Amino acid sequence: PLAPEVDNGARLNSWPGELWTTQTDAVVLVTDRSRSFDALDVFTFQATVVQAVGLRAVTGQLSARPDCGGFDVLGLRWMGETLRLSARDSCGLWTKTFVPGQ
Repeated sequence: PLAPEVDNGARLNSWPGELWTTQTDAVVLVTDRSRSFDALDVFTFQATVVQAVGLRAVTGQLSARPDCGGFDVLGLRWMGETLRLSARDSCGLWTKTFVPGQ
């Protein structure tokens, strides 16, 4: 479960960023990102993962795959120890994982 201040929403509402994902064990807030989500060559982001054990900062960048054109960002999901970004381009669906603090 999440910390009580996250469960009741009081503290979560005071944090900066966009709410991207709510899961039973984590909330993902994006505090900075590229302005667009579609037809991208590069997508950069900074996120905060909120859990009962504390906060984790994750920064990442995704670049278009060779010969697949621009991509659309589909979402972010916390996978226990990594943050997974999902994207779609002309070659299909794909993901990239990011480790906190790197």
